[in-house]
Amino acid sequence: MTTLTDRMTGALESYAAWQGPLFEDLHRHPELSMLEERTRGIVTAQLTGFGYGRGRSPSRPARC
Repeated sequence: MTTLTDRMTGALESYAAWQGPLFEDLHRHPELSMLEERTRGIVTAQLTGFGYGRGRSPSRPARC
């Protein structure tokens, strides 16, 4: 059985796997405030990949 520390370390490593490159990419391509077209697309894609979408949350799926 894993300890809480092991589980937390695993979670942090999995977050770092996508957060690090995302952070670096967004900072390599800065955009003017309120004109963040590229950033919006990237964030939307990330959230969609996590199960979020327009007008719904993972715990409350959109109604058909």
